[in-house]
Amino acid sequence: MKFLNLSSCAFNISQLSPHLFWEYDSSDLDLVKDKDLIILRVLEYGQLEDWRFVQKFYSVDEIKMAAVNSRSLDEVAMNFVAIYTKTAIEEFRCYRQRQLTPHFSGY
Repeated sequence: MKFLNLSSCAFNISQLSPHLFWEYDSSDLDLVKDKDLIILRVLEYGQLEDWRFVQKFYSVDEIKMAAVNSRSLDEVAMNFVAIYTKTAIEEFRCYRQRQLTPHFSGY
């Protein structure tokens, strides 16, 4: 498990695409406190450079936990994280909740 040494980090939320957090004041976002929000936004709406930022800043376990515990992660992001972290798709909360909700086709 990789631990973050904040004193040696030169990372800043402003390095991410501005469209990811349009409804937030970027100065209020904290890379540690708001890690789930940041990771999930990048997974679903981020660009390649945003993903590289997340990979450098957060450990694989942190990315996995944010995705596994998410209530609403789109299928593409969920499958990507499942492969990236070698996690069974059944472990994802959003996958289990989709299985409980019936979908009616043709409507």
